[in-house]
Amino acid sequence: MEVDYLIIGSGLAGISFAETCLLHHKKIMVINNASQNSTTIAGGLYNPIVLKRFTKIWEAEAQLAITIPFYKNLETKLGTTFLYEIPLFRKLNNIEEQN
Repeated sequence: MEVDYLIIGSGLAGISFAETCLLHHKKIMVINNASQNSTTIAGGLYNPIVLKRFTKIWEAEAQLAITIPFYKNLETKLGTTFLYEIPLFRKLNNIEEQN
């Protein structure tokens, strides 16, 4: 079988790339042996805020405008949930951080 892309691993990155390939009508093959578990450990965590200064990351709105719908569509296609939006709290170290 001839493929355009051979994808090693079916973690969040591998599945996301596979979905992007399929959306562009590419032939893919995914190989996964469960020897790696970085998606399980990292959980696909993303945070659009730089906590030290409480500022948004570069192009946060543009990145999330693409990312959130992509993952929500992928959840629907796969019949699972992996995008959990939760609040993020940070303990303030001093009055300057509070202000």
